[in-house]
Formats: sequence, C-alpha cells, structure tokens
Amino acid sequence: MLPRSDPVRGGRDAKLRAVKRPSRETLAAGGCGAVLLLLVWRGLLLEGLVPSDGNTIAFSFPHWSSTRELLGTWSWPLWNPWRNLGEPHLADPQSLALYPPFWLLAPLRGFASFLAGWVVFHSALAAGFTWRWVRESRGDAAAAAAGALVVALNAFFIARVTLPNHLAAAAWLPVVLYYQTRGRTAALGVALALQWLAGFPPFALLTGVAALALAAFQRRAGLLRLAAASALAAGLAAIQLLPFLQMVALSSRGALLSAEAVAQYSLDLPLLAKQLLLPQWFAFAPEMRGDPAIVMFYVGPVALAAAILAVLRGAAVERRVALGAALAALLALGNSLPFYEVLRPLHVFRFPANWLLLVAMGATWLTAAGVARLPRPSWRWAAVALLALDLVAFAWPTRTAWIQPGFFESPPAWAEGQVHRIYQTRSLRNLWIRGGLASAGDYESMREYLAPSFGTAFGIGEVRSYQVLGSRRAHAFEQRLAAEAPDSPLWDWADVGTIVAAAPGATRIEPGAVQLRKRPMRHGRAFVPGGGSARFTEYRAGRATIQAELPAAGRLVFSETALPGWQVAVDGKSAKVERFADTFLAASVPAGEHRVTFVYRPWPFVAGRLISGAALFLLVGYTVRRRTGSR
Repeated sequence: MLPRSDPVRGGRDAKLRAVKRPSRETLAAGGCGAVLLLLVWRGLLLEGLVPSDGNTIAFSFPHWSSTRELLGTWSWPLWNPWRNLGEPHLADPQSLALYPPFWLLAPLRGFASFLAGWVVFHSALAAGFTWRWVRESRGDAAAAAAGALVVALNAFFIARVTLPNHLAAAAWLPVVLYYQTRGRTAALGVALALQWLAGFPPFALLTGVAALALAAFQRRAGLLRLAAASALAAGLAAIQLLPFLQMVALSSRGALLSAEAVAQYSLDLPLLAKQLLLPQWFAFAPEMRGDPAIVMFYVGPVALAAAILAVLRGAAVERRVALGAALAALLALGNSLPFYEVLRPLHVFRFPANWLLLVAMGATWLTAAGVARLPRPSWRWAAVALLALDLVAFAWPTRTAWIQPGFFESPPAWAEGQVHRIYQTRSLRNLWIRGGLASAGDYESMREYLAPSFGTAFGIGEVRSYQVLGSRRAHAFEQRLAAEAPDSPLWDWADVGTIVAAAPGATRIEPGAVQLRKRPMRHGRAFVPGGGSARFTEYRAGRATIQAELPAAGRLVFSETALPGWQVAVDGKSAKVERFADTFLAASVPAGEHRVTFVYRPWPFVAGRLISGAALFLLVGYTVRRRTGSR
C-alpha cells in the first residue's frame, strides 16, 4: 500500500512521461490480462450465464432492475415505490443511481450483459491502475504484471461478483492509492467521490484508512493533499451524501450496531489460516461459515512466497505494509477476538470480513515488491506465470452457481399483473435466512415464491424488503401488521393483496412449503377513510396526482411512507403533509372533487445538488486552467 519512494520527485519526471505511452510491454500485458479474464469469467463472458447466489436474487438483480427502470423516466430517481412501503432510492448508495459506469452499462440488454460489462470494466480499472502504480514506482514490468494479477483475480475481489456494488467499490482502492502516490489532488478527489458513488460505504471508509496511512508516510504534504481531495470528493458526492445521512438518521439502524450485528460474518482462525496457508483447501473441505461472497479470501502460495521475500529482503516500507495487512487480517476475525466488542468505532458496519480488502491490497503490493526482488528477469516472469496459473485454477466463480439469463426475465405466473403489495410473513423470512442454496430447485423456489426484494424487480410492491437502512416508521408499521389478523383494516391501509406465508411445520423453502393467501381489497393505494373515491391520474416514483371526491371534508390517504421531503398540493395550492396511522401520507381535502398532487423532493437532495454542481464547476475550471497554463 506504500510506495518504495515518491515517483514524482527529482529527475524521474521524464521517465514517468515515457511510461505513460502505451508501450509494447503494456499492450502485451493487457492482451494476456484479457485472456486470463476470459478464462476466469468464461461462464459469464463466453456462455452468457449469471454467477448467482442469494445476494444476486434478493439484492443485486432487484437493485439493477429498479434503478434501470427509474433512470429510464429521465427524472431524478429519488423514490422507490416498490420497497418497504416506499423508501428513498437515490439516497441509498447501494442503488448505484448516481454511479456513472452504471449509466453507461444499464442500457445493455439483460442482467447478464450488464454484469459482464461490469466485471470487465472494474477488473480492468483495478488491474490497470495497479499496473501503473507498480510500474512507475518499481520500474519493473514483471512486478507490475504480478500486482495487476493479484488485485483483479484474488478470490476476495472476484467472489464479490454477486454484490456488484462491493466489487465496484473495491476496484477504486488502487486508483485512490495511485493518485495519492502521484500527488494528483484533483484526480484523487474524483476517485474518492466515484468510490463512494460505487455503492458500498464500508469500503469507502476502509479506503480512507489506507489513504490516511499513505498520507502519513508522505508527511505534511500528503496529509494536506488528502484533506483537500476529501473535501472535493465530499462536494462532488454531496448530491447523494446528504440524502444518505438523512436516510441513516431516519432508519431503524443505529449509527453503531449491536454486538451481535457487528460480528456478523466474522472469520474464525481455522478458516483464515486455511485460506492463507492451505491453498487448495476448497477441493476437499468446501464448507465455510458465513456468506462465501463476504468471507472468501485467497491469493495463493506464489503470492505469499513473493510477499514473504519482500518482507525479508525489502526496505522498511515493505515491513510496514506487512504489519498493516496483518492488523487488518486480525480485525477480520471479529468476535473471535476477545477485545473486538470494545472497539466501538469499528461498530459502524456489520462485516469484520470487510477488512480483507486491505489484506488483499497489502498482498498485492507485497507480491509485486517480492517479484521485483528476484535477481533475473526470467525468474520474475516465471513467477508471474506461476501466479497466473494458480489464481486461474482457484478462481472463485467456478464454485458458485451459474444460472441461465431467462431465470431473471419474468416473475412467477401467480405474480403477473399483481397491482397490490405482497407481504412475506416473518416465519417465511426466517426460512429464507436459514435456508441454503444447495440445488437448482432451491433457486427456483426463491424465484417462484418471490424471495424478499426479488419481486420489486418486476414492479411488485413489498411491505418488507431487504434493506438495512429501512425507515423506523415503515418498520414500526410492519411490526403492527405482523400482529394483525388478515381481515384487519391495516392490511388495506398498506395495500396488501397477497400474503406469502410458510406452511405449518416447514423447515426449508421447497415445493409445498409456501402458502399464498389472496385478500379481498376494499380500495387501492389511495383512498378516503370514511367514504369517498380516489383514482390516480398520474403515478410514478416520487410523484402522484390523485383525483378525489369527498362527500364531506376529510382526508385523502396515499399509502406510501410519510418521510421528510414529501410535499402536497390541493388544486395547485400548497397544503400541509399529514400522516395517517402515523405511517402513510395524507392531506386534508374539502368536500367535493379535487386534484391532489404528492411530490417527493427532500431538502438534502436540493442542497446536495447545488453543492455538487458548484464542486463540479470548480473542478472543470481548475482542469481547464491547468491544461491551458501547461501549454
């Protein structure tokens, strides 16, 4: 993570300018990298299959579909009406709504095509900047190739394919460290902003830890550079950062998690040891505790041997990097450490295994440094060849399920044409959580019975979706709903048309283990309590116009969660937003026929858009001025 020396000092500027030109060795390395990428991702890139697990079905695919749909309206995707009785969308970084590479790849037809483009782009991003970083600081092409291989093909990185936002955020770490090393403040700020928008805040925080360590090594100049770049990044990302902070404040999740939640997906010592020291352990002992997409880690014996060589024969910087990587590996053990519970600042995110990001980055740098220490070029390139062979042989995607793209193209027959919300009971959700995905039938069951969040990909609203930042208000109503009989008016208020429940005695999701209960609906998502009519004349995410007729003055209810940021107008005149059942949007309406419009436009978005616009204007002005001045 730390360079051997500052590559922008002294008489090396001419050499760096030469390195910038695509040389034969760069083109050759790029071509070999493309071949290796095809070998590792052959199922996705050559056969069009989708690497899948529960994350793909309940998280990645629904986010892709919802964001793609909302961006297609050519308006700001501020609100998601399908999840959790309605919730903010753009405010959630995991939505990828403001991540530019998503805009470029979203128009591709089908989820498989999108995922293929996503993997190629972010693998190239991580490998390309690692190549440049090592090549410019070490001056050795073989070392640069070794670093590029380890960063893009280590199991921690490629296992995150089922969580595209994790993979994207991880890919920006080498970019941040490269520009911090080069002393490029503006580029560093842009990289930090893009990593935030890539959609996984814990990796942004861990990148901050790595960048701060590098800045401390660079002393005062490095710290000032990082501070300026962080301010620029905050300005560029303010359009999402401010709404995100509001979303966190309104969520049922506290700023610091409970001891149980914060230790989720901790590694234990035997698992970490066999992933580090027993290279092909998976061949005869594939079981592991926790989600493989989160806890998987592997760099291989060649990488470890090169890293050890770098520590034994390198300078102080290599030993510092090794110490940092060892500390990160220790923190990845989570609740296996007796003192982890008292480290309160670490309780901001759930997965101790996320610290493996820094272990992987440290292994990348040390592997490159170790290869550079080999005395002969032939030995260095032989080490690169062995490294490539080992990483491709172990490649994680071969150990995940590969699903035909048609799996994601349509909902089950019973859900087609569903206009009301569905509700998955708590007992059913517990079965989803406990159940494993051991066969093709398990995946079909998740699809057939609409695992939480999966139905939202097809425009089916849910009372409770997979969302760690769900609002307290919606969560409280869902708790009330769970205690009510199916004929309670609360179900009508929430616009629930189907209850999906576990059959009595069911122990896992399988055919016959799930029951569907259709409910007679008394009204739709807009209604007038006590009598009257309401019909939508316009309904899209974050905006609804309702034509209401009331026999007497009363309230019109729009059953989406009443969070701050909603505005209402009655016959074009601004009115007060009210709450119905302490949960849903409502407005007082006089007797007679009236047009009522609800619009979601929170102030953090308005303020963030102004700040981001100003930051972008200043960045463009600075870039133009710098380029003009350099001529």
